[in-house]
Amino acid sequence: MEMSESFTRILAQTISGIAYGSIYGLFALSVVFLFRANRLFNLAAAELATFFTICMFYLLKHMSYLPAFMITVVLAFIGGVMLHFGLMRVMTERKHVLASSEMVITIGLYTILNSLSSILSEEPERFPVPFSQSVVNFWGVNIPSHSFVILGFAFLINLGIYLFLRMTKMGLIVEATAENLVGARLRGIKTSNILAMAWGLTTAVSAVAGILIAPVLFVSSSMLTQVFSYALIAVVIGGLESPFGAIVGGIIVGVVENLAINVGFIGSELKFLAVFFLLLVVLVIRPRGLWGREEHRRV
Repeated sequence: MEMSESFTRILAQTISGIAYGSIYGLFALSVVFLFRANRLFNLAAAELATFFTICMFYLLKHMSYLPAFMITVVLAFIGGVMLHFGLMRVMTERKHVLASSEMVITIGLYTILNSLSSILSEEPERFPVPFSQSVVNFWGVNIPSHSFVILGFAFLINLGIYLFLRMTKMGLIVEATAENLVGARLRGIKTSNILAMAWGLTTAVSAVAGILIAPVLFVSSSMLTQVFSYALIAVVIGGLESPFGAIVGGIIVGVVENLAINVGFIGSELKFLAVFFLLLVVLVIRPRGLWGREEHRRV
């Protein structure tokens, strides 16, 4: 018995939503990871990803995909480390600096990177695809192979970060620093190096997320603006301090966004409203997010 056309369409939209939700989850994970480590909400994450995605776009004109990808990820990691040592630490260690100065710095960084990206991408162009744009028949539904590539990369990145944090000495130090920055300093941990690594890792993850979704977008300075908006909603839904919540929140947002297209009065034009309504519902029920933790302070 053949599946109905509506069920086939819903299944296709769900799988596509999970794929794109994985991208939102990677961006959300980079935001949460840096917030846990440095108590900083990085508003320049999308622009960092855009800048390095455009850098890879130019590298692809001179070399094959894999070397360009590896070089871009390494450059993104180094760039994140340099941002911490060359900008964030220098500015925040000055006297008479407001506690909110780091947030202001990320806004300035956003403006600078957006301007650079605008210069590098004056004309919108298609990002090269390293594989054939074929479709895979999944349970009677034709799914673009790119969706499975996104899912595979997202799974490997999430698994790698989990194993790093749980199975390595450096990962445990990062977790300890995230839990108690002052306590880590008192125990002799060089927290500045840990924060630099957090900047490097989150910048690299954001760059990979941008590269993965770039083939379905035009290369431009604003290519990831809407993607990052969904990622921020995923952060709030999942919980600001929950890496697991960030990943699952991203998938939830992606699925809701895609399924909303099938609702007659919403469609593709108003799908953001469906996601925003979901955000409001979660905030009413769980103000700290679905996996957010309650703070308990001793008096």
